[in-house]
Amino acid sequence: APKAAAKADSSSDDDSDDDSSDDEAPKKAAPKAADSSSDDDDDSDDDSDDDSDDDAKPGSKRKATEEAEPAPAKVSKVDNNPDGITKVFIGNVPWSIDDDMTKEFFKDCGDVQEIFWIEDKETGKFKGCGFVTFTTPEAAGKAIMLNGEDFHGRPIKCELSQGRPQTPGKKDFGKSPRKPFEQSAKPPNCTTIFFGNLSYDIDDDAVKDFFKDCGEVKNCRWLTDRESGQFKGCGFIEFYDTGAVDLAAKKSGESLLGRECRIDFAKGRD
Repeated sequence: APKAAAKADSSSDDDSDDDSSDDEAPKKAAPKAADSSSDDDDDSDDDSDDDSDDDAKPGSKRKATEEAEPAPAKVSKVDNNPDGITKVFIGNVPWSIDDDMTKEFFKDCGDVQEIFWIEDKETGKFKGCGFVTFTTPEAAGKAIMLNGEDFHGRPIKCELSQGRPQTPGKKDFGKSPRKPFEQSAKPPNCTTIFFGNLSYDIDDDAVKDFFKDCGEVKNCRWLTDRESGQFKGCGFIEFYDTGAVDLAAKKSGESLLGRECRIDFAKGRD
């Protein structure tokens, strides 16, 4: 019996040990869970550090980008016009071009001071090119950046004028072709004028309106190419009396349909 009791006690002890062992198991697991949590915290710290690093990198890139942005603007506005030229040659422009169309095209560059169209000295035929003078070198620099852009269906050519830079007190390069045209002496009883440097949109009605304060226009004779029949941009205007011719001659250089007309007394063509 004592042995049995002892065995029973032993069994009880075993049960107690088993129960104790079972109770202590979670206690041992708890620190492990804590360690795991600590590891997670470490991972969280690592993630936080990584996020911090990631946040820092774009900031550096943005700062570098911001510092690099002004450089291209400086090149386009200054370095492409180091001599301070304000006059720009434009070419490959349409025959219907006028001052207003040109100013509209360059409106984002700056203010246009003057426009001069080039034509044949003998025929007055427009050559499809000219000079645009801006008020500042910066505006001219912006204008030449438009080289090759579409201008009423044609790729425009824009280059800085090869003349010397603008200097106070000196005439603009490109002005000289405008004023070599000096009126000749008026023939006796002259009733006809030469009318040149005209727009290709000119017609009889526009002429009559232009000279309405001078006198009545009798006839308009337009000059055309013999082979192609193309208008040469000039002609002869006949009045009824010689007094009207005197008044008409004074309008030389005035603008008509966007062009500064040239007027001279006709010789032997009246």
